[in-house]
Amino acid sequence: MLVVSPHLDDAVFSCWHVLGSSRDVTVVNIFTAIPSAGTTLSTWDRMTGADEPSARMSARLKEDEAALSLAGRRAEHLGFMDNQYRHTPPEDLLAAVQPRIPHDAEVLAPAGIGGHPDHELVRDAGLALAATGTTVTFYADLPYATEFGWPCWMTGETPDPFRNVDAYWARFVPEGYEPQPIELSEKERAAKINAMRAYRTQFSMLEGGGQRKLTHPDLVRFELVWIKPV
Repeated sequence: MLVVSPHLDDAVFSCWHVLGSSRDVTVVNIFTAIPSAGTTLSTWDRMTGADEPSARMSARLKEDEAALSLAGRRAEHLGFMDNQYRHTPPEDLLAAVQPRIPHDAEVLAPAGIGGHPDHELVRDAGLALAATGTTVTFYADLPYATEFGWPCWMTGETPDPFRNVDAYWARFVPEGYEPQPIELSEKERAAKINAMRAYRTQFSMLEGGGQRKLTHPDLVRFELVWIKPV
């Protein structure tokens, strides 16, 4: 399986059920370029306490290595520039990903939930791969996919007539794919939380303080993928 991760954390946040498994897994991180000296701090950099973009990206690369090592994995970095530091989208993303796909491997790509431009670019590359016959599964981008929680049909809660999470997801998930939830064991949840915390420069903001958008027991219990029915 090839896990395509837009940023340095997406594979761990969203695909721990794969990283922590016994499967043969390759991780490819897309937007990993170190900005040149003098690059202006982005809003996100300022929000996460960064002083200088190149130093921050260098730190994030080390964090990713540490986090993935907890699952016995390593990542290949494709070196595209993150949206927060570039002015135009890359044009050769698909061509860079294709040679990294092992023979007959399933590709796991983000669904682009939340509308982050980098995630949507990678999702579209996944759709292009699917059009060539590659088996592509799309994963729920966390924590964005759970902005309104998991749907009641996943958690077993009483349906809320005023909260339709599926309607939110439908804005992003490719048509013709069906959701397949994965429930993590307590051991898997603990290991995932430990790995997520390794992204120390990003974790606090993405966690949202007391909102616990990454580690709340009701949220970290699940992951979700969308598969194409045979």
